[in-house]
Amino acid sequence: MKLKNFAALCFDMDFTLVNYSLDNFVPMVYSAFAKYLVWVNGYPESLLTLKPDDYKLMRRGLILDKPNNCIIDVSSTGTVLKALKGLELLTADKIEEIYPGKQWQSFSTFTLSDCSDDFMLFDSVFVTPAIPLIAKFLDKTLHSKSKDTKDICRRFYADLLEAAYANYRPDVFAKNTGNFFPEMKRNTGLYIEKAPSSLVTKLAKLREEGIKMVLVTASHTDYTQLLMNYAFGPNWHGMFDVVCCRAKKPGFFRLKPGQCPFLEVSNLVDPVSPEVPVEALKSGSTFLEGHWSVLDKWIQENRSHGNVTDAVYIGDSFKSDIAPTRECTSWKMFAIVMEGKQGLMPRASENPPKRAKSSELVRSMGSAWHSIFGESHGTTTMYGEILQRCADVVFSDVNVLANVGLDKDITPLKDKANFYDFEPPYH
Repeated sequence: MKLKNFAALCFDMDFTLVNYSLDNFVPMVYSAFAKYLVWVNGYPESLLTLKPDDYKLMRRGLILDKPNNCIIDVSSTGTVLKALKGLELLTADKIEEIYPGKQWQSFSTFTLSDCSDDFMLFDSVFVTPAIPLIAKFLDKTLHSKSKDTKDICRRFYADLLEAAYANYRPDVFAKNTGNFFPEMKRNTGLYIEKAPSSLVTKLAKLREEGIKMVLVTASHTDYTQLLMNYAFGPNWHGMFDVVCCRAKKPGFFRLKPGQCPFLEVSNLVDPVSPEVPVEALKSGSTFLEGHWSVLDKWIQENRSHGNVTDAVYIGDSFKSDIAPTRECTSWKMFAIVMEGKQGLMPRASENPPKRAKSSELVRSMGSAWHSIFGESHGTTTMYGEILQRCADVVFSDVNVLANVGLDKDITPLKDKANFYDFEPPYH
């Protein structure tokens, strides 16, 4: 594969094109959840305190098993590799007591959804800081020996979901309510990194070569405008041929054509700007929602080189980007997995991008668990299997692409599956 041989590059925004400063972002997200639970729902003020050991519990790919009040890490076959009950990491014997054969019984019916009555999946850093909140609440509740433990836990899970909606629902950006969006507006520079000039130059070069550039993000237009303005400057819109916001991923990929039409908007910053349903896309416009097949039709009709038809989607979410792109589209999939930065293997032929050093706390994230990729002796996590099966190439950072020449073969590291610039780091 070569970059010049793609008809279009389609980018996710959060944690893909736009990088977050985890040193500041993680405690802010934790605080956004905690403040809502304490100030609105009346939970103990002790939950407001983020402790150093809390970072070790935060990892993508974990599952809250609500019936058993455990947070679990499962293998690609549903084996429970580790389990957290309250603040206690369970021994193998205790895991066996709760999960006979160490098998999570719901695995056969589990899907990559945000949550259900029985589970909640932690797929992004927008939610992983809530893991220690859950652990601390369960630890206190399960040790209280209350007769109403089941109902108390069920109520807490509902309140946690309510906190997520109150902070992330698209309309609260314009209303300036909740604890997340107001803080992002006040201190954008604390939480968002400026895009390096090498990436900006590469994106422009790709477009000059006739490759269609598309932004497909689940974020609404106002939040997209805030982040892209800061990361890429006020003229960022001109970097793309088509911009798609509020894409209902994974539905953008998984729904049937026609179930979610594209809506054209004329004003990026007006949340009540008229939304006009359209059957076809046009260059230079911004759309909401939609379906990948309509976008692919536009790509094929507008490609610059007649014999180049492939498109690639570049994203970081296992649930919303990586799995559905492979399972539902004809596109290639480039996965951005920031956890790979712990195992970088610079390629001799390239100059690796300069990276800001993270704090010791951020580097400790997830260290209480196995690596997101699996165990060193070969057991693969659920997320590790998705990555191996669904990603054509895995990068640690989109900025790595800025160092890949248009005519260079994008070949993964030899003998390292589909990983381009790192070996999977194991804890």
